[in-house]
Amino acid sequence: MLEDYKTAIDIGSNKIVAVISEYDSVVKDLRICGYSEVESDGVRNGIVVNIDVLSNKIAKAIEEVEKMAGREVRNIIINASGKHINVIQSEGIHAVENQGYEITYNDICKVLETAKAVKMNPDSSILNIFPIEYKIDGQGGIIMPLNMVGVRLEVKVNIITGDNRAMHNLIKSINSLNLQVDDYIFSGIASANAVLTEEEKEHGVLLMDIGAGTIDVIGYENNSVFCVDSFDKGGEDVNIEIAKNFNTSLKEADRLKKEYGYALLNLCNADETIQINILGNAKKVIIKRCELVLVIENTLRKIFKEVLKKIENHDLKNRCVAGIVLTGGSAELKGIAELLEEITELPVRIGYPILKNNNKIMRQSKYATSIGLLRYIFENEELKYLEYSPRRYDNFMGWVKDLVAQIF
Repeated sequence: MLEDYKTAIDIGSNKIVAVISEYDSVVKDLRICGYSEVESDGVRNGIVVNIDVLSNKIAKAIEEVEKMAGREVRNIIINASGKHINVIQSEGIHAVENQGYEITYNDICKVLETAKAVKMNPDSSILNIFPIEYKIDGQGGIIMPLNMVGVRLEVKVNIITGDNRAMHNLIKSINSLNLQVDDYIFSGIASANAVLTEEEKEHGVLLMDIGAGTIDVIGYENNSVFCVDSFDKGGEDVNIEIAKNFNTSLKEADRLKKEYGYALLNLCNADETIQINILGNAKKVIIKRCELVLVIENTLRKIFKEVLKKIENHDLKNRCVAGIVLTGGSAELKGIAELLEEITELPVRIGYPILKNNNKIMRQSKYATSIGLLRYIFENEELKYLEYSPRRYDNFMGWVKDLVAQIF
């Protein structure tokens, strides 16, 4: 049985991907109706820098996906990413109200509400809330406390926030096309829903979604989120370094990276040469391929070390038993998993969207966020007790009742 179709748009610095999908509740998987990919403009590192330019690019992506799917787009789900994303840890406590001390929807609602009462930047809004664990009368490690018995209910949560102005500009660029944004979700959450297995989330895993202008990070252990962050670094930083070192345009640098690049120097033939286009020079210049690869490797090493330094307090070596998963368009560079393995001494794999159907085209890292956005909306039953998105429900009690009804 197919449910109503939905549309997701992944808005990145390098590309915009739009996907329309139905959900087959029998096989419990997405059924992709159409997709489009256009070059992005007007947004940099997750921040809108030109609303009109971005709107035109989004309009093109929508037009193409509508034509392919034969469906009209009116409502969409979008991703939120960039340096303005922040995470706050908070705790809540609530006295169980039921006379028999059995925990109800209302108790869960109220303890989560108390956890939301945290001091935060007045210019920020809540994107998502992740309960890390519940406690009943001091006993921790509880994932869902509904119908359990106790006097005192506590919760520890991670709250993901985004800058109001950044989100307003992003939504405005879409509303100007007479489109309604139903939800906006942190890119890391979306990509995790597309490429991670339940076993990885249980045993401990770190996801890095590497885009052109941002790297979104999210860590899971015991099916709970323990780490969330976003960095204004990505594949475009590699292009900039290539352009600087060889005096090329950014477009030429991107071409060189994609056609001749590796993330590790030892993958390159030391004697191989390539031709490059130099700025202000009509003639092509010949360089050794390993020179290009060395610039790429050094830049990626620097980026990875910066990211890992920021999150080193999370004890990744002990928590990430299942290792690290890389996804996103820039994760497709050959040797990038091996490079990060060398740096972290943890197992690393490339994450592709997990789909039960035979849609090979969508099983590419660059589609992870858009597939994950759709999966988040369609089949979030198993994860709703871990993830709360404030805009999806008119009131908090409705959210709690809805999620528990679907879980149980």
